[in-house]
Amino acid sequence: ANGGILVHPQKWPEDLDYTGKRVAVIGSGATAITLVPSMAGKAKHVTMVQRSPTWILPVPNYDITAGSALEDGVGLEEMHRRVRERRAEEMSNGDFAGPPLGKDISLEERSQTYLKWVRDLVPHLSDAEFQKHFVPKYK
Repeated sequence: ANGGILVHPQKWPEDLDYTGKRVAVIGSGATAITLVPSMAGKAKHVTMVQRSPTWILPVPNYDITAGSALEDGVGLEEMHRRVRERRAEEMSNGDFAGPPLGKDISLEERSQTYLKWVRDLVPHLSDAEFQKHFVPKYK
């Protein structure tokens, strides 16, 4: 009806040129999370359609462990080992992103802590807009 083409990310044609075009991305999972920001620079307009917001947190641009390893002058294998070790520890404690959380915190407490943390990042949004765009409808 709109004259556009339908493309599934797993069957993305190498010659697809969306420069200057209006694009709609259906879904908000991992693929959309990587696609939308990269498409925004070339497309005229990108709209993401989602049923419910996805839990997503910002990732720092600098890895402290990798930076320390570089300063220590270690090789890439040792740096990689140190970063993997720290990430495994963080994930086992539930502290891999956002505010520090202990491993004994309940899922509900973790959700509320993350929501408060994200809410503080976008104070300009009304409560209704924050709820609509940042709070998943699922548990």
